[in-house]
Amino acid sequence: MTRIFQERKAAIATMHGKELVLSPVLNALGITQIVIPPIDTDQFGMFSGEKERLDDPIETLRKKCLVAYEKTGIDLVVANEGSFGAHPYVPFACADEELVMLRDYKSGLEVIKKVLSTETNFAGRAIEDLDDLLFFAEKAGFPEHALILKCGMQIEKGITDIPQLKRNFYKMMDLSDIKVWVETDMRAMHNPTRMKVIAQAASKLEEALNSTCPDCQWPDFTIKKMELGLPCGLCQMPTESIKLKIKICDKCGAREEMATEKKYQDPMNCNYCNP
Repeated sequence: MTRIFQERKAAIATMHGKELVLSPVLNALGITQIVIPPIDTDQFGMFSGEKERLDDPIETLRKKCLVAYEKTGIDLVVANEGSFGAHPYVPFACADEELVMLRDYKSGLEVIKKVLSTETNFAGRAIEDLDDLLFFAEKAGFPEHALILKCGMQIEKGITDIPQLKRNFYKMMDLSDIKVWVETDMRAMHNPTRMKVIAQAASKLEEALNSTCPDCQWPDFTIKKMELGLPCGLCQMPTESIKLKIKICDKCGAREEMATEKKYQDPMNCNYCNP
């Protein structure tokens, strides 16, 4: 276990309750005091669309951390950023990609870990009657998961009970003849499913920070590179499958190569035996 975090303070850059799953990681690292600074992370983008995210997720994380650091003077900061949309590999599936970053302005350490999950209720649709709305709500895990209603410039977020849902729906329908848009509220404090995925990313961060270089004890001595070329079990020619996983230290460059459990690849996946 690394000791560079022992007896230090840390800040969590959030306004959406993510300390629920991020604080245990910091506590496990030996951090004695956790501060939640009063910062507006919505300035970097909002899932509900009022504010577009202008930067990529990693740059957004860096900006969140910097704001928390400047606001508090605490040089150890953790932040999270999520993205939602079509899954890049699974057809017709939605995905939640959660990144968690730790930045240590004292040592220069930056560690980022990611989880890509199909466990999400991310969805939205136009509706024109109450039955459609209630059907959507049930599929979205309402009321444990909050909903958002939109109509023109009007928006109601954080809806968590049936009377509130109906009241806002009828109000919006009275104001316009067009359909009302309903979507899942993806803010962490209103979305238990998302919070679980953030917790998974936080767990990966904790594991990485506790994995130290055998030469210099720098954190995040984890797999950073893969080497292809696992030999075919029939012709022995190299395949496109992973042969080695390589841990690399970002500070001193130390490397540790680990062979995969498989010694050979199935000839079905060989470009020579099965072109």
